[in-house]
Amino acid sequence: MGFKSVGKPRVVFSANTSWYLFNYYRNTFAAFMDAGYEVFIAAPVDAYTEKLRALGCVHLPLPIKPHSKNPFRELAALVGFFRVYHAVRPDVAFHFTIKCNLYGSLAARLLDIPHANSISGLGSAFNTEGWFNRFIQVAYRVLQRKSARIFFQSASDRDFMVERSLVTPKQVLLLSGSGVDLSHFKPNPKRRSENFVFIFAGRILWEKGFAYLAEAMRLVKREDPRIECQVYGFLEAGNPKYVSREQLAEWEDEGLLRYRGPLEDVRKAHSEADCVVLPTYYREGIPKSLLEAAAAAKPLLATDLPGCREAVKHGVNGMLCAARDAESLAEAMLRMARMNEADLEAMGRRGRALVEAGFGEDHITAQYLKVANALIS
Repeated sequence: MGFKSVGKPRVVFSANTSWYLFNYYRNTFAAFMDAGYEVFIAAPVDAYTEKLRALGCVHLPLPIKPHSKNPFRELAALVGFFRVYHAVRPDVAFHFTIKCNLYGSLAARLLDIPHANSISGLGSAFNTEGWFNRFIQVAYRVLQRKSARIFFQSASDRDFMVERSLVTPKQVLLLSGSGVDLSHFKPNPKRRSENFVFIFAGRILWEKGFAYLAEAMRLVKREDPRIECQVYGFLEAGNPKYVSREQLAEWEDEGLLRYRGPLEDVRKAHSEADCVVLPTYYREGIPKSLLEAAAAAKPLLATDLPGCREAVKHGVNGMLCAARDAESLAEAMLRMARMNEADLEAMGRRGRALVEAGFGEDHITAQYLKVANALIS
């Protein structure tokens, strides 16, 4: 596998799914191509691979399994990076998601390719104990040393990594999330109805706080049966990190949640929402689902954790509640549902203004281009 030079600088973006890169960075890729770059995508093949190719990117299959701990599969992923970088010989590489940060950094380091990594959230690798999580933390300390830049979305995550000498202060650059396309996500009013509707839209992981959301809705329904919670998102059968379809069905039968399935365009969910809720206890970056909802002028309800705090200013554009606390979540849901329409609309407007002021996609893309240009020059 080799690629004939077309006289343009080459950049590789890698992540553990094509879905992630298309949904989070497709406009960034377009901006790089407009700036004269040849853009390569290294990621597993999935339903979004062809969409990336349609943008004009060259897709390179990467044999990486996001949740695998099988050493042979991990070795295959590392070899996959070597093959990609040996074939493309990029001028610069950007890595997203944990395994790409690690394996991509090692391959780039040994092949002398300038590279930068993005840490959108510390995730379960830094929330829990175990041999694999200890390995990840040691690997970060060793393999990040030659990364030219390491992007963080949360100041607390940055400080956590610097204090533990997992990265150095001169490497880090703080970004305000992965950016929001403000021309795509516009104020999206809900068709008014008697019921107050909370919406969750995202991956249906236990770490997103679903057990607490179901229990909170059990408490909420006792106070006000007109309050609803609708859930949109992907399931992954057989993966214990994801809530099972059977569990969702039990909650549906109890009248707590309504599962609406995956959604190609989250703006449909926004049009049905009085408030967007994210009861996560996962160490996220700045959740894109919250930023998109804020851009749609929706009030937000999330847990008082790094990342969520950047997107939700308590009492301004939404509310924060305690993590892993169904009673705190239920209390916040009831307070939100009892607000008058004018106050809810004011929260939505302030959320839109917050996103416009600091979370627009153009600003994030400019930072990546600046780093790429500096590394090449």
